[in-house]
Amino acid sequence: MPKPTIVLVHGAWADGSSWNAVSAELQGQGFTVFTPPNLLRGVAGDAAYVASFLAQRTTGPVVLVGHSYGGPGDHQRRHDRW
Repeated sequence: MPKPTIVLVHGAWADGSSWNAVSAELQGQGFTVFTPPNLLRGVAGDAAYVASFLAQRTTGPVVLVGHSYGGPGDHQRRHDRW
């Protein structure tokens, strides 16, 4: 079974670099990891942006992780994709 792609979405008071330590650890274990920008323009628009990012850059299983403000958008993206 292939390893899932890990997508880490930051919260409102951070940027993708807040995931650097986690990203490095996961990449060291052989995972593909993305930390897309969270545009912070509203949950619906941000969810649509990350959903588009996922559609363009991932295939197969995805683990989507959202911190703080990134979480509600992840909930929406999960329901839009599956």
